[in-house]
Amino acid sequence: MRILGNGLEWLDCVAGLAAERHDVVALDRAAIRRAWAYPREDWWRAVVPDGWAPDVALFCSPEYHPVPPLIGALPCPVVLWVGDWYANWQAVSWIADQADLVLADATGVAALRRARVTDVVDVAECCPWTFDPRVHRPDWDAPAERDVGFLGNFNEAIQHERNRWLGRLTRLRPGIRVELGSGRFGADYVRFVQGSKIAFNFSLTGDVNMRAFEAPACGAMTLIDAGAAPEAARWFALGREVVVYDDGNIEALVEHYLHHDDERRAIARAGWERVQQHGPVQRLDQLLGHLESVARRRRPLDVARAGGRCAAHALSVRDDEVPESCELLLDPADRIDPSDGAVQVARAALYAALAGSGHPQAAEAVGWADEHLLRAIAADPGDAVARLSRAQLVSAAGQPEAGRAMALALADDLRAGRATAQPDRLPIVDTLAWRTRRQVPILSGADPRPDLSRLTLVAALRLAATLTADDLETRAALLAEALDRSGEDPVVRMELAICLLGLRPAEAVLHSAEVVERLPINVVGWQLHARALVSAGRPGEARAFVADRLEVTGRVRVDEGLLEGLHAIIAPLAATA
Repeated sequence: MRILGNGLEWLDCVAGLAAERHDVVALDRAAIRRAWAYPREDWWRAVVPDGWAPDVALFCSPEYHPVPPLIGALPCPVVLWVGDWYANWQAVSWIADQADLVLADATGVAALRRARVTDVVDVAECCPWTFDPRVHRPDWDAPAERDVGFLGNFNEAIQHERNRWLGRLTRLRPGIRVELGSGRFGADYVRFVQGSKIAFNFSLTGDVNMRAFEAPACGAMTLIDAGAAPEAARWFALGREVVVYDDGNIEALVEHYLHHDDERRAIARAGWERVQQHGPVQRLDQLLGHLESVARRRRPLDVARAGGRCAAHALSVRDDEVPESCELLLDPADRIDPSDGAVQVARAALYAALAGSGHPQAAEAVGWADEHLLRAIAADPGDAVARLSRAQLVSAAGQPEAGRAMALALADDLRAGRATAQPDRLPIVDTLAWRTRRQVPILSGADPRPDLSRLTLVAALRLAATLTADDLETRAALLAEALDRSGEDPVVRMELAICLLGLRPAEAVLHSAEVVERLPINVVGWQLHARALVSAGRPGEARAFVADRLEVTGRVRVDEGLLEGLHAIIAPLAATA
């Protein structure tokens, strides 16, 4: 079987085995950028050996990584293998109808079915999560350096629930050695897990994740959250190979297994033995089974429409280099239907990206972006995403008052139902928080427009607040409404608390305390609460709070750089208090 693709991503450790079994051409990012230089239907001929044609094409992680242009024109079935389906489903949706099969883990398959992806392409389960036996190994004789360990990112935009659990771990009794950290990979990561008696894990999706396999493979007894237990039970014997915790028992479980070391070691050993059945070779066999059986089922390719959607995908993943040639694919789609707001907003996103990338025509690109946003708004005055993008563009281009007026007018129309956010629009400011939150209604199977419109209203209110330079009362009112509309976004609450510091410090304390409760390991939130207490004339409470936080950082060992940053932020506050 001749396989064309962008590599094996999670199964890179067995790429050599795949190449032994099949004829594989793996495109790196440089090759994909070359394909984009002149996006044509036969782009693939320039990146494969002479006379070679693929039997199947596989593109991994399309939610994060660029794919070549016009993949629907390939002379073979196309498979997309999605990992973090929850993080940027909109990117996948742009190109799903050019594929013949989408693969994901079990919860991802269920979510994609709710999102009606099966209307345009088949979906099937193929769990990508595994471990690398070359590096993920136990060291049974290694001395335990910590009792409970966790390594991972602390990004509040996507890991807010996990961070609340991590905050709870910081409150384990002082004698328990807890270490939370981030930014450690490869052999350093393995040594960390090997030196942890208990590895903490929390699943964002209610399914297994990579850590669920890597931690047992490194010989640590692994804690699995109750929300993921039903899926984890498909892979492990719960209670014998991994341990399930919930809101009522995590502290007691940690205490029990630290006091019953033989039980803990037996579970760790059993987990390691079980995980050997879920290694990359088994995953590769399952993947190859899908590739061998997939059939081409697509309709004839509408090149103009498909090109526009490929360009939107390339823009939505925001690679290190935005393909300027997206314009060549958006032009035909624009000519076919100049009133297509999705195309106009995508073109605006392209030019806005070029304007911020040091492009030789950056100054002109701002004007081009504005022109296409105006076209989208002319075609549909109620296009909320186009109007929000224009308010952001205009304010960033040095016209804050005009941007503020646009944001306020959009907020009025969203409240009154005169504007709506459409799910196929690509905002020019595409943050991780916005991207993650807009997936929820889409993946729930419900009409996403009400929730997307609410999120757009929150964004418009926050933009207007940011552009309200001197009127703190008006800014606070805008942020208060944004907080109410957001469904309790702690980041918006933080912005409101900062605004209230100069107005009503006692009220700021109420909000900053809630921020600390919801973002327990967020150092900026700690700083804000200490400042609020000082501003409210409560220095004693500020000292006690700072001392408590420093005690937490003393019990929870983190990366040295992060620890230095914590002391740099907190020490001046303690001195001031």
